[in-house]
Order: sequence, then structure tokens, then C-alpha cells
Amino acid sequence: MSQVSRPVVLVSGVSGVVGGAVARALVPDFDVVALTGRRRVVGYEQIRVDLPARRLGLTARDWAALADRADLVVHAAGKADFTDDPAAMAAVNVEGAARVAELAAAAHAPLVHISSAYVARLDFVREHEDRIPAECPIRPSVYLASKAAAERDLAAFDGPLCVVRPSVVMGDSADGATSARQSIHDQIRLVARGMPVMAVGGHVRLDMLPRDVTGQCVAALAAVAVTDPAALPGLFWATAGYAAPTLRTTTELVVREMARRGRPVPSPEFFETLKAPLTEFPGWDGLSSLERTILMCQAANGLMLGDGEPFPSSLGGFPLLGTPAPVRPEEALEHFRNDVEFTLRRR
Repeated sequence: MSQVSRPVVLVSGVSGVVGGAVARALVPDFDVVALTGRRRVVGYEQIRVDLPARRLGLTARDWAALADRADLVVHAAGKADFTDDPAAMAAVNVEGAARVAELAAAAHAPLVHISSAYVARLDFVREHEDRIPAECPIRPSVYLASKAAAERDLAAFDGPLCVVRPSVVMGDSADGATSARQSIHDQIRLVARGMPVMAVGGHVRLDMLPRDVTGQCVAALAAVAVTDPAALPGLFWATAGYAAPTLRTTTELVVREMARRGRPVPSPEFFETLKAPLTEFPGWDGLSSLERTILMCQAANGLMLGDGEPFPSSLGGFPLLGTPAPVRPEEALEHFRNDVEFTLRRR
């Protein structure tokens, strides 16, 4: 364990949107050591690791030395490519999580594991996935199953553990800026280009949280983990909850923004695949391959949004120093508006 005044935190996934925001939020109070793979990062001490490998690919000596330094481990790395096969997804999301947990155990350090709020929708997605044509190139259930398996395996972790379940991690709250394009940016672009239909129900909630707010949540949990580990909650929902707007509301915001810019587009119709299979969409057989692929991917991703029910939210739910306050509905819309402006600036 570290004997210096500033605790040392090992963070995986720093090159990603979530991990990068988490590391940035931890810097004021921690010495951050980035556990990196092929992608390097700037501004942090880095140790290259191979997530699924035994001892993360480190020698026994390097593994022991790293464990000896750690006061806290935050696992934010993961694979979210919905086109991957189950084995490739499990290698990173399940085996990788297990190896990081072993490192935390060797260090006798608390572990903060970044999962996904959409794990709670796995059964729903599986129940309705047969409504998506078999040729759809993505299967969200594969990703969700890997994240759920990682959570189950962590139940055996013998130490302070918090599983963080973020929803869609969007751009920074002030300006929508982010380090990499997300699916939400693609959907904004489709509406801005006049997409006539969305293969999702307009009533479903689009739960999103800015990446800096997500980072602040993890930083607050990290502070508790190193000062009062017994007070670390086992589960933290980094979500907007009841403040999350509906897809119809966010879509109309994009339409209004395009009109304000002098480039009006129509409001898209909504085709609910929960009520009818996508192949019953009017004119389905006459659509181009690209049009069908777009609608199939929309419908598949839309299953993760559920049927309109909100996620729980832990923001402001208990007295953790630095935990962001619950998101208000008007704040959620302002955050989305910033994402829209960020996206349109980079069209």
C-alpha cells in the first residue's frame, strides 16, 4: 500500500470516454496510474497491460510491485462493440474484469467497477430480440450478457467493492465536448439529415449523463473507498433517472435546432418494434440495404431503452462528499442540447 500523502489509484480504460473522464476527476486528490493496452494516453504514468491475460500480462515481480503501490483500483476498461462475437466480448469484459479484481485483491485495495445501467435490461432485450431481423449486424444482448457475467463474478470479491452502472455517457455538461463519437451522435446526425422514421418508440426515455458528471460520481466513490471503505455502497446508478427525456422530446429538439439554423427537416415518425416486427415496417422489402441496416441497428439499440420505465438513480441519494446532485429534467435537456450543438459543429 502507498505510504505517501496522496493515495495511488490504478485506473483501466483511461483512453476511453468513461475512463478518461474518471481519471480527470481523480487527479485533484489521487496519483493516477493508467493501466493501458494498445492505445497510449497523455498526462499519466502508464503501465501497459493485457486485460484477459494472467496477471494482466505482467511478470510476477511487476504484478507484486504494482499491487504494493495501489490504494484503490478503478476498472473502466471494456469492449462495447455490438458486432463482436460472444467469445471476444467475454475475453475483455468478463476475463479482463476478473484479472483487475485479482489485482485489487492482491493489493488489499477497494475496487470500483464500471459496468452499465443497461445490464438491468438484459432479460427485456433477450425477450424481444427476435423482433429484429437475423441479418442485423449488431446484437446488444451479447454485450449486456458479458457485463452481467462480470458483475456476477465480482460477487466473490472479498473486499470493499462498488459496481457503478452508468447509462449513456454523453459529452461534458458545459459544452457537449467528448473524446470520441458515440452512438447518440450518430442518431443526432440522422435526424439532422432528415431521417423520416425512427425504429424505436417515441415514448421511451433516453437516459444520459455527461461524462464529467459521471467522473465526479466515481471520484466521490473513490474518496469514500480510501477514507471509509465500510461506507462504500455496493451499487451506484450513475443515471438521470426520472429526469431522462423521451426520445420524442430529444428528436424534436434536434428538429427545432435545424429550423433555427435555416435547414429545416421533418419530424420523424416512430415505428415501435415492440408492437410489430421490423419486417412489417411499411415498404420494408423496397428499402435499400443501407436503409434496412440503419433501421435494424436503431431497433436493436432501442431495445436497451426498454419500454419507457426510468432507471433508478443514486445521484444525491446518500451523503457522499462531491457526489453530484440529482439531474433535473431541464438540466437533462440542456445537456442534450449541448450534445446536439457539439455534433452539428462536427458534421
